[in-house]
Amino acid sequence: MERVDDQKKMKKFIIISGNIGSGKSSLTRVLSEKLGWKAFYEVVENNPYLEDFYKDMSKWSFHLQVFFLSKRFYGYFRNIFTFTLHP
Repeated sequence: MERVDDQKKMKKFIIISGNIGSGKSSLTRVLSEKLGWKAFYEVVENNPYLEDFYKDMSKWSFHLQVFFLSKRFYGYFRNIFTFTLHP
């Protein structure tokens, strides 16, 4: 019976967004340590736009943001789906 009650508890999911270099990862780390929650970080490896972005921000900013948006959506969906079905 305890397992059923655990499944009824609301899941907590906090999303932090902000500009590059604004401290999102640091805030995520602090919150996860204080609250005892699992932290998920944005993937920056294999980003085909990151190097170009730092060379010419005005030219590559849109491409970089769309890349991050698509990765974020996939990551959120995967994490929510995983923890909903397999708590």
